[in-house]
Amino acid sequence: MAQKVAQGVAEKKRGRRGPGSVIGSSAAGCICAFLTIFGVGGEAFSRLWRLGFVASFCTKLSDTVSSEIGKAYGKTT
Repeated sequence: MAQKVAQGVAEKKRGRRGPGSVIGSSAAGCICAFLTIFGVGGEAFSRLWRLGFVASFCTKLSDTVSSEIGKAYGKTT
């Protein structure tokens, strides 16, 4: 943590995540899911909402996995 502070890349709250982090990470995917469930925009938009849902969660998953790999192996991943 001291090294991160010295480099100016330390996270707020010492890296702890709160409800805001969860909401921020999942909001786009959840909105797309609800739009699909309620059929907003008809069949044409249903495919778009599904794509948005998948893209949102794939992006978050890839970010999380890369962070965990970085923690496990260090340096360059």
